[in-house]
Amino acid sequence: MLIDLERKCTATQAWDMVAKFQSATDAGHAARALSALDGSTYRVIDKRWPEDPASPHVSIFTNGEVAA
Repeated sequence: MLIDLERKCTATQAWDMVAKFQSATDAGHAARALSALDGSTYRVIDKRWPEDPASPHVSIFTNGEVAA
């Protein structure tokens, strides 16, 4: 499983591991739902293609939306 879901700690600003996924879509849905429920910031880190210069792909979710 090369897709990580992490939550940002509001006190320390550190990222804490929440879960690992096989599907980036499932991880994104989970991050969106969790961020909408608790108002925290979540990020999905997709490390499936290490040879890609754009790897890892990181998506950040806040309040149920993709952060700009």
